Amino acid sequence: MTTVNSNQAEFKTQDAASYNQVAQSFDRLVTQLSAPVAARLVALAGLAPNNHVLDVGSGTGIVALRAASTMGPSGKIVGIDLSDGMLEVARQNALAQGLADRVEFRKMDAESLNCQDESFDAVVSLFALRHFPHPETALQEMHRVLRPGGRLVLAVGSGAPWLSLVGLIHRLKLLPHIVRRFQGKQLVACEFLDGMVESYIPGSQKIEEAGWTHEHAHMQQSVPALIHAAGFRDVRTEWQGQQTVVNTPEEFWELQTTFSSLSRKRLAAASPEIVARLRQDFITSCQNVLSRGGELVYPTGALVVFGRRE
Repeated sequence: MTTVNSNQAEFKTQDAASYNQVAQSFDRLVTQLSAPVAARLVALAGLAPNNHVLDVGSGTGIVALRAASTMGPSGKIVGIDLSDGMLEVARQNALAQGLADRVEFRKMDAESLNCQDESFDAVVSLFALRHFPHPETALQEMHRVLRPGGRLVLAVGSGAPWLSLVGLIHRLKLLPHIVRRFQGKQLVACEFLDGMVESYIPGSQKIEEAGWTHEHAHMQQSVPALIHAAGFRDVRTEWQGQQTVVNTPEEFWELQTTFSSLSRKRLAAASPEIVARLRQDFITSCQNVLSRGGELVYPTGALVVFGRRE
């Protein structure tokens, strides 16, 4: 296991805590928007009925619970996260789905797993890697706890790959959206709210995103390279993406204040007066775009990576 300095530990604690108040919204929205990616992770993991699975950065349990529902009663899943709010909702979901006997949710640091060597058949992780100050350490830990032949399947938020057919098709589909944006008939999450927050609530000295994520914008190259460097073999990737049209300004606000780390953290630290004024300007801007026949769009993209421990 690895130690971290106080700044890194503080970042992880604060980053996890920022999800506590939005855990219920996160659960509902991630189910609406990320179910296809969660299903793909479980499918690629190739789970057998009696497998033991680790879900890293489990959130409210979307992947862990889907995995549990596909396995037999002898299968066991451990979901880990640092957010108390997310873990509480995950446990409630497990009880509601009748899966509490197969899934255990624990508070644990992905960069220092409190798990025995070679104790899992598969490790899955949905949109968590970019929250780790040292993702290379987290991946080494995932490698350590996998049995020989064990599978790693994870997803990170990412734009479409440039040198691929799927990337080309996706960008061709985006052309009408780009035209509408230049016409002032489209607002795009999360850049729209993030831009407003930057104006209303200037950044503080606190770190708002993991340093590695800030320095590595191109996940298509850096993430597979990290996974390979951690000791995994048979590394391969695929990509999923979609454009979701949001119906109302209120939904658009909730979505961005839940998923944008920058907006979520700065709004939580701002005065109620500033938040109220910003929100009203946000709603008015959205209404103006909708009145011109425009739309509110939330684009999502996931790089899915598979690896195997030899």
